[in-house]
Amino acid sequence: MNEKDIEELLKPSTLFVELDAILDTRAGLLFNMSTKAFDMNILRGLHKRSADVFEGVSETLFNKQYEGRDAKVLSNAQVTGIGKRIADFAKEVANRNLKTPVKNSCEIVLNLYPYTLKEEEIGEIVLAISKLTLDLANITAVYMKPEEVSFDYIKEHIDALYIYDYASWINANIDPLMELKGRMSPEVPMICPAVAKTKKISGYQHKDVFTRMARAYAPMIGLDFIDVANFTMVLAPTLEQAAKAALRQPQPA
Repeated sequence: MNEKDIEELLKPSTLFVELDAILDTRAGLLFNMSTKAFDMNILRGLHKRSADVFEGVSETLFNKQYEGRDAKVLSNAQVTGIGKRIADFAKEVANRNLKTPVKNSCEIVLNLYPYTLKEEEIGEIVLAISKLTLDLANITAVYMKPEEVSFDYIKEHIDALYIYDYASWINANIDPLMELKGRMSPEVPMICPAVAKTKKISGYQHKDVFTRMARAYAPMIGLDFIDVANFTMVLAPTLEQAAKAALRQPQPA
C-alpha cells in the first residue's frame, strides 16, 4: 500500500450541513408571523407541502422575511428529521472504526450562514449537535455563503451535504456558460428537499420535476431530492393536538 492509499484511508468522514437544514427555520418564521397560520399549516400539510407556500400568510411577505431572516427565527425553530440522519452518520463512522484497524474521524461542518450569532450562541448550538451525535463527531461551525461552498471546496473536503436552499447554491455555483471540467463533484451526494420555492406542484409532475433536475446536474453534483418532511420539524403528537385545540378557539376580530 502506497502513501496515497494510506492518506485516503485516514481521511476524515466529513458531512456538511446547513443550520437551515437541521433546524426548521421555515416553521420558526411562520410561528413568528402568525401562530394561527402556524397551527393551520401543521394540520393541513406542513410536512407534505410541494412548495414553501403557507396558508394564512402572504407569500410575498413570507419570502421577504425569510430572505432577511436573523437569529429571532432560530428561537422558535425546532430540530428537523435531518438531526437523526446526522446522528446515524456519526454512528456509522464509529461502527466502521470498530471493524477496521484504520480509524478515521467523523467531522461535521455546520454552516451558520446567514445568521450572525454571538460566540456563546454558537457554542450552545455546537454543544447541542455534539449531544445529538452522542459526542461521536467533531463539530466545526463556519459561515459560508453559497458561492464559497464551491466545487473545489466540496471535492477537497466533503463526503456529503445537507442543503435546504439548493436553488441558491445552484445559482451561485453553476453557470451554463462556464467550463466546469475538473472541478465537478458528481460522486458527492447533495441531499435537498423535494420542494419548490413558490409554485405548487402536485402528483406525478412534482416527482418528475426533481427527477429531471437531478439527472440534468448529475455530471456536476449528486443531487438527491428527498421528502420535505425530513427537513421539517419533528412533530410530537402533543403539538398536533395543541394546534387542533387552538384552531377550535374563538379568534379575535
